Amino acid sequence: MDTVQTRATVNMSVKVKDHVKAELQHIAKAENRSVHYVMLEAIDHYITAKKAEAEHQAWIKEQVLQAYDRFKTEGSNGLPMTEAHQTVMANIRKQYAH
Repeated sequence: MDTVQTRATVNMSVKVKDHVKAELQHIAKAENRSVHYVMLEAIDHYITAKKAEAEHQAWIKEQVLQAYDRFKTEGSNGLPMTEAHQTVMANIRKQYAH
């Protein structure tokens, strides 16, 4: 027998300030959606952004640890700290430029 998975939902109550409620109503009306839908979308976007941020922070930590391991095994090759810092920052800027 095949089982069908359904997502359980729970009720939650959120108290917002009057101006937030008004903004939600305005957005909902402009998009021909319910306020409930707009709030769920906002929550979903927030969760997605936080997950991406956490993944990025984990990636940065991994890169730093790998660089430190390379430093421990290969040494600094006599590169002054300020030059090493400038090189690392330039590489990071290249990553974000794309």
